[in-house]
Amino acid sequence: MAQLANSKNWVFDVSALMVLISEDEELKYRLSGRSKIEALCAAPVAGLQTYLKSYEILLQTTSYSYFSPYGCKTASLRNMTLDNAIKKAGLLEDGKCTYFQIPQSSSKSKSISSQWIWVTFTWLCMGELLVLCQLGPGTTWIGLTNCVVITGWSAFLRIIERIMVRPASGNESLVTRPDRPDSVVILGRSHSAVIISGSRKDIKAWTANGLIYNQNSSRTLNSVWQAFTRVGTLFVLILAFSTNPNGSTMDQVIFILLNVLGQLNTLMGLWLNAKSCLNLLGKMPDSVENVPSRTCIYASLIRHFKDIKDNGWVDKVNLLPQTDVWSEWRDRVASDTKTDPKELYNSINDEYTRRPRKQMPIDSTKPSLTESSSSDA
Repeated sequence: MAQLANSKNWVFDVSALMVLISEDEELKYRLSGRSKIEALCAAPVAGLQTYLKSYEILLQTTSYSYFSPYGCKTASLRNMTLDNAIKKAGLLEDGKCTYFQIPQSSSKSKSISSQWIWVTFTWLCMGELLVLCQLGPGTTWIGLTNCVVITGWSAFLRIIERIMVRPASGNESLVTRPDRPDSVVILGRSHSAVIISGSRKDIKAWTANGLIYNQNSSRTLNSVWQAFTRVGTLFVLILAFSTNPNGSTMDQVIFILLNVLGQLNTLMGLWLNAKSCLNLLGKMPDSVENVPSRTCIYASLIRHFKDIKDNGWVDKVNLLPQTDVWSEWRDRVASDTKTDPKELYNSINDEYTRRPRKQMPIDSTKPSLTESSSSDA
């Protein structure tokens, strides 16, 4: 290993970590629920500065809300893993209406195999980087130190977070009639929707089980670990800030390659988690890839859930505007499955337009305009 070229003139340069600025993506990866296998990967976290924040940020809900045609309730989606799967698979892109069924039993073998393959790949890449640190021309102790310290601390952070924060496990005893059918509907911004059907206990597990602190550990222990990881992360960042600008060109190249591996690990982890989540669901034949309008989304939902005993769920969840035209369209579209929903709405709207307006009855007790004028005179 070569000697430091500028050992007497050390500088402190924050720009050395510009490639680490992936805070949003790293936070999404943490929220998506990393598996035990993913915690063992030999790659640095892509946004190390996110670990300076409190773990409370991991307990947030998603930006999506859902409603249930069976229970006529509306709530925020708390399953961040499902949130990541919806976004990565583009399930709420305009024009998509996807129906899923929660199977009685599902296999995670394919997802686990993919995760093990990726973890093995990260270890191979890390091994090559360590060899480059030792045998590369112009390398110094800075390159090796940053590779070992940043990667080792990243693995430690992932393992600790996996122990301290975990997905909530629903209490089936709290679910009334857990085996009865239920469904949830997540509407997109325009004309898209995701519908998940299954038993009530399964729906609760897929919508309400967000991340929580490990209930087997005390609040004091959680605070101690948080303080330890935040202080340790700060020292690791200071090490990188102060050493990388003073290393050789090869040291800085190794540092960039190290962080590129961290970026790839975050992106691949998000994709693998989304794939693993969707593998647990069965896609139903009612799914449509190209829905022309939001009216067609409404029609698809009404026709799909037309057998629900409480047929007033449409009004209870405020699915449609409260007008006479929409009310009549709701009743017709459930039985008329051949007519295009948009054309059916237009025809009903034309019928209401051609109808004569009802005139308000005249109150005989009030004096007319001529009578009031003569009395004033």
